[in-house]
Amino acid sequence: MKTQKQRGVQVLPSGTQFMQPLDKDAVPRRTLRATRWRALLKPVWGLFIKGLYSPVVNAGAFFGLITNPFSLFFVSAFLGDKGLTARIGTLGATALSTVAALPIWAIINLAVAPIRALMAEKELGSWKGARFVYREPQLVLTYEWAPSDNGQVIAIPLQIDAGLLVDYKIEIDGPANRINCIVLGAYYFRPLDEVMKSGTRFDLRGRVVVKKDATIGLVCYSLPDTLPALVRVYVTAFENDPGVLMDYTDLRTQTRFVLAPPDAPELAENRECPTDNASGTKA
Repeated sequence: MKTQKQRGVQVLPSGTQFMQPLDKDAVPRRTLRATRWRALLKPVWGLFIKGLYSPVVNAGAFFGLITNPFSLFFVSAFLGDKGLTARIGTLGATALSTVAALPIWAIINLAVAPIRALMAEKELGSWKGARFVYREPQLVLTYEWAPSDNGQVIAIPLQIDAGLLVDYKIEIDGPANRINCIVLGAYYFRPLDEVMKSGTRFDLRGRVVVKKDATIGLVCYSLPDTLPALVRVYVTAFENDPGVLMDYTDLRTQTRFVLAPPDAPELAENRECPTDNASGTKA
């Protein structure tokens, strides 16, 4: 497979152009240390809130909560006002104890949340240098694409920091030979519609930079009179790699395009590409 390394905005022989990101999409790259810490701490707040409310939202506690009004009714019916007063006093003491214990419970959950986040990260995947590889591909979008959807860009929100390079793969359930799909990041092809209609067949794997709003986008072109196809997009890894802005393979010409920033060091000629297929192609 041929490899073309591009720097900045370059015009390819086909007339296709690589487009720099819009101001709203471009993001500064963070250091690897900052990337790893942010990836670890991102779920901490959610885990803290979940742990804080866990005693209330579990099934046993909820059942006990809704039985209290019935309990008061039957206590009043069988034991009279004296029994009702005692029961209300017990419930009041319980409520006050809960309120008093809440700050301590919050502190405990705040201390435990980072540990839970670390355990969750280990279950999700592992770091290999600057690259985080998921144990299982993460499904980020399921969309039924029909010819009437041509020309649209379907935004895919991610729980991944803007500016990071993500590896994606696409699965097509339907007439895969009549639909051409690609994922866009902060950098993309121009003119996009013409590229999609030109007969270029993009590989269903690639790498793109997450935009400033923490999204990437799905674009497909389905031939007229084609049945709707179910398109699924997965993220398999993300990486802090300022030397790559996007990475696509044209299956029709067996050419791989790797876009690097103008000041990036030369890509290693024999470095294995994570998105290459089983043929063992290397950049």
